Amino acid sequence: MRDDDLSTLVLENLLLSRVGATGYRPAVREVILDRSATAILARLNVQPGMTVAELADGLGLDISTVHRQLVAAIAQGLIIKDRATSGSAKVHYATDKGLDLLHRELESRRGTMEKVTTQWSDAEVSEFARLMRKFNEDVEKLRGQPWPR
Repeated sequence: MRDDDLSTLVLENLLLSRVGATGYRPAVREVILDRSATAILARLNVQPGMTVAELADGLGLDISTVHRQLVAAIAQGLIIKDRATSGSAKVHYATDKGLDLLHRELESRRGTMEKVTTQWSDAEVSEFARLMRKFNEDVEKLRGQPWPR
């Protein structure tokens, strides 16, 4: 039974990723920020002043990928970089524009979740949220990289 349930979890987790980003195709919501900008801004929102290496580590991506994503976000005015007070490393901060768009993006994603769970009881939504957080925290624990909440 556990093997069947684990196989089901693998498939359902794969399918879940399509809902978080855009809902279903065709998109059922306005996409305000792309996934990479959303992830970086969400991290800088709870942990401002991170270097490229810290962001790469925290997001589980390689430095060159995060660097490219940061360059794009900086060009859009979503993030600024500044020299760290102790040393030559550059640290990154979300701008007011970036935080505004992040909050709008998360609210849009929340709307998608509301549509998907409209027939669910409050208890079902609460249990799903609890289990989703537990799952993510256990993934973070395995990676040794907890996401600040």
